[in-house]
Amino acid sequence: MVALFYLLPILTCLYLYETMGTILEPWVYPVCVVSSWALTALIHWLMYKVRVSDDEYLGSFISSVAHEDAWTELIPYVVQVPVGKDSRGNTIYRQETRIREFFHPETWMMQSNIGSRHYISRKFYLSIVNTWQTPSYGYNYTGSHILGGVRYGRSYSFNDILERNREIGMNPMDNPNVCNCFFPMTEEHKYTNKLRNSHSIFKFESISKKKAKELGLFDYPPVKDFSQPCILGREFPQEVYDAFLLLNSWYGAHYQIHVYVICFDAAKGMKIAEQQRAYWEGGNKNEFVVCLGLDGDVVKWSHAFSWMDEPTLAVKTEDYFRDHEQLDMIAFCYWLRENLSSWKRKSFKDFNYLSVSLTPTQNYILLGLVIAINIGIAYLVYYFTQSSIPPTPYSNI
Repeated sequence: MVALFYLLPILTCLYLYETMGTILEPWVYPVCVVSSWALTALIHWLMYKVRVSDDEYLGSFISSVAHEDAWTELIPYVVQVPVGKDSRGNTIYRQETRIREFFHPETWMMQSNIGSRHYISRKFYLSIVNTWQTPSYGYNYTGSHILGGVRYGRSYSFNDILERNREIGMNPMDNPNVCNCFFPMTEEHKYTNKLRNSHSIFKFESISKKKAKELGLFDYPPVKDFSQPCILGREFPQEVYDAFLLLNSWYGAHYQIHVYVICFDAAKGMKIAEQQRAYWEGGNKNEFVVCLGLDGDVVKWSHAFSWMDEPTLAVKTEDYFRDHEQLDMIAFCYWLRENLSSWKRKSFKDFNYLSVSLTPTQNYILLGLVIAINIGIAYLVYYFTQSSIPPTPYSNI
């Protein structure tokens, strides 16, 4: 069907040739074909990106904050100014460059350890600065586009906290001084995941949202104010959530890992863990998901999944819960931290060979758009051609 999309422009040109062949210049036909192909390829590519694009969740932390003073940007623009008339009475113009002023209010920003930048409120900025109690670093930008020639800002760095605690330990999971100044984050990130819509051996059973609700499966929790729960299915003391949040934030970038723990009723059996895996389409490339079957505080079964080539960490985790049936999430979190060397994220470039096709609905939409594009091109050709044809001369009788 894809071939039809790129055949239609040729059929359109044949139609134009049959109806207007003696009127149109030869160059019109390749221009029509190339224009149609370009628009078709763009729409096709956008629909394909929707099919292969996926969201992953990255653990990070605030590495610096900055405040920039208000400033005014000078934006040059050109206007035509009348300066008189020529000998025929036509107005003569000359170009003048003028300056438009654009005011930028003061801003507050934070930067994460993975390089992302986000605007924040003044209140949140001040809470971080007051918590860190570190020296400020002034900076400025200069340029002729700035009113007064310079704009000013100041920043604060979390590295000063780490340097201050270098001798006694910089890990927030070990050092309360660092932990109390640590601002963990969860960020959403787009990446290419051909697995989710490919027709390959990696394709999982399709589970609808309705069926997932009936089975008691979990959706990914939403990210609100850069925070996302990573323990699902059961309530725990806040210190447990904080421990896993620290784990994902502090180690996430270094090991390229994001840990989820999902708690199920043990009576559902281990099959529910495989159904959860299918519902999450195997998980994202950086995820390590631990499913626990609980009977009260006793772990009856465990099953971990990820995209690791060799599931070393998954096997170790399941062995851990066989040896530690009494649930202790803090102890597990610290055990997991000590065994992160067994984790190696799967490179999704290994799946580049997979092909992903558009859905039937997308194909029909694309077909309709391609038809509309070619009708539009034919109409424009006809309109401009008719406009350029001089009127037929006639004689008065």
